Amino acid sequence: MYLLPVLLLAPHPLALLAFWRYMQFHQRASKKKLAQPTGLDTDSVSPVHDHLHRVRAAYARTEAHLSAQGLTRQDAETPTEYLHRAAQQWPNLSAPLATLGAAYGPVRYGGGVSEGQADQAEQSATLILQGTPAEDPVSSDHSTIQ
Repeated sequence: MYLLPVLLLAPHPLALLAFWRYMQFHQRASKKKLAQPTGLDTDSVSPVHDHLHRVRAAYARTEAHLSAQGLTRQDAETPTEYLHRAAQQWPNLSAPLATLGAAYGPVRYGGGVSEGQADQAEQSATLILQGTPAEDPVSSDHSTIQ
């Protein structure tokens, strides 16, 4: 592979030396690149990112569940507005919906949450998922934001 450039540069010793140094540099660079980890190592994920992921997952489960119950989020509706509308449909779940909304808001808009808040968000999502199928929604006209 390198024979042709070597033969062409042989009459020019400085050019041959430059080519040889160039090849050494690129071989070292490619070895370093291969030694670097690619992708996320689950052991290196910080607890802060884990808390954020847990809250996002709790909200995503809740939104998917509420959508399956016929209450979909509107295009221009914030997560807090959506959860408030869900609380109007299922008043018995207003506390866990509010807790989930309070935890998800900062995560959605660039803030952070503690481990306790992530725990509360997961517990709230579990209560919501357990509470909505057995309960009939309040018959009202609250399917859109007013």
